Amino acid sequence: MVGDGSSTYGNGLKEKEISGVLKIPETYNGKKVTRIGQHAFRECDNIYDLEISDNVEKIDNYAFNNANNIESLVIGKNVINIGNYSFWHCDNLKSVTFKNNNDCWGVTSFGGCGNWTEINIDNTNTAYKVEDNILYSADGKILKLCPRGRTGEFVVPETVEIIDQNAFTYTYSLSSVVITDNVKQINRSAFNSSYISNIKIGKNIENIGLAAFYNCIYLKNITIDSLVIAENLTSGDSCEHLLYFAETIYLKEGIANVGEYITTNYTQTDSDKTGYVKYIK
Repeated sequence: MVGDGSSTYGNGLKEKEISGVLKIPETYNGKKVTRIGQHAFRECDNIYDLEISDNVEKIDNYAFNNANNIESLVIGKNVINIGNYSFWHCDNLKSVTFKNNNDCWGVTSFGGCGNWTEINIDNTNTAYKVEDNILYSADGKILKLCPRGRTGEFVVPETVEIIDQNAFTYTYSLSSVVITDNVKQINRSAFNSSYISNIKIGKNIENIGLAAFYNCIYLKNITIDSLVIAENLTSGDSCEHLLYFAETIYLKEGIANVGEYITTNYTQTDSDKTGYVKYIK
């Protein structure tokens, strides 16, 4: 293990002699390096390019937390877990390359990485593909990960059927997401703590996973085409907090059964969107 796992910040760089490129070694004193300990490189501002070697399997909580000058990161082939807050507020991180073929990140692993816009994969990686700097399953059916610095509006490609867990968590500059009609499932924490302000829920979404829209404090405008979702909007935190902060809701014309939360807490008004009924709080 690199770092002793203690709460001493930067114990992986005891004298902080490294500057610029840091490659975690595959072996040290004849032993495989398989783990990076808690806080090992926390607040180490002298790392700019970071490569996690292929022997590493686990990156512990807070390992690179607030290592603010890391710009590029390569995740080794055998990493299976990136702990909570491991790269939290690595403010200058711009590019991440995944050599591994498993979903190693959690809700908070890359939180605060507001300048991260580029995703790459190793040329031998058969589990994923990247299009327009978005990570997908190799068959394109699962949207796996959006970099936290993505900006503007994003339209989910027609090939996607599932938006996976943590896919859009802590996206700070993404303003709007259009979920197209092929999508059937939004998994847990998919948009948790995202800063999006507008979203469209496609007509074939059947289920929204646990805490999918938790703490989306800027999500004010919601368009819903799905009859299943509309029927289940019975409280502010139903459909996993979808409406918790909503001010304007557009329901597709023809949806007859609407959850009581909308009819009780919103007022129907003249619509400015063709084909939709508008409700305002």
